[in-house]
Amino acid sequence: MSGFSHTPVLVDEALDILVIGEGVYLDATLGGGGHAIKILEKLDRNGWLGNSSFVGIDQDIDALNFAKDRLKRFKKFATLFELNFSELATAVKAGSCKAILMDLGVSSYQIDTPDRGFSFQAKGHLDMRMSLSGSVSAKDIVNTYSEKHLAEIMYRFGQERKSRAIAKAIVAQRKKKAIETTDELKTLVLEVIGNLSPAIKAKSMARVFQALRIEVNQELDVLKKGLEAGFESLAKGGRLGVISYHSLEDRMVKRFFKELAEEDWGAKGLPIKKPLRPAKGRLITKKPISPSLVEIEKNRRARSAKFRVIEKL
Repeated sequence: MSGFSHTPVLVDEALDILVIGEGVYLDATLGGGGHAIKILEKLDRNGWLGNSSFVGIDQDIDALNFAKDRLKRFKKFATLFELNFSELATAVKAGSCKAILMDLGVSSYQIDTPDRGFSFQAKGHLDMRMSLSGSVSAKDIVNTYSEKHLAEIMYRFGQERKSRAIAKAIVAQRKKKAIETTDELKTLVLEVIGNLSPAIKAKSMARVFQALRIEVNQELDVLKKGLEAGFESLAKGGRLGVISYHSLEDRMVKRFFKELAEEDWGAKGLPIKKPLRPAKGRLITKKPISPSLVEIEKNRRARSAKFRVIEKL
């Protein structure tokens, strides 16, 4: 695992808002442990580590093994589990966490490993599973979904305007030969896109690959479950922070946090002095926090990140 690398995003911002005292800290998307090690170091530096504990979970066994080695000096305080973050309730007790962090991005290791199939910039198997134990790969989807279903995925999850034409080309190609590699899919999509600028072609390719990745990993369904489980696992005054990277994720996080932070006063003009449903949370970030220009210059993959935080009342 010497080749594993991932630059964590918005580290200082996450530490400032989330690491605020003694308690149970959960990194629900551990990755290579970039955020985790900074959390543990701050707990140690502030004298909170002896009365705190850390839990890290990740569904990628490669990431988990790397993080385990990286965090070994904190093994007395850190417990790691191979889990999807939607299953975090099996790793921590309800109402127990001081803070929970979810970073929804694909790790640099996954992107830069051709055989994982996440990137159109390198030839590899058309895989895209974040968990290697997952049963459905991008190859399965591309070669078995109906033309209509493929078009719907690319439009809904990627906002790709040529989704119907690309889906039609995929179905026509797989009748001749199964589409098995990222290069094969890339070539097909580029033929459909036509003679456009390299920048436009790259954006279209990114949209198609993003859509397939979201479908392979059922990312939006997983996010919904993870947000619900995360908030339930917070102690009173605990904070849930989420770093998202595309509008579908950020919109879901924003809506979820907004509903928790709102009181329900019923129909307008109802003569009541207390809300029918009190707010369950308080927005710590009224607007999402984005990376600084300095961070983006150092790590281009951080440019689309948005960080939102809610506190449990």
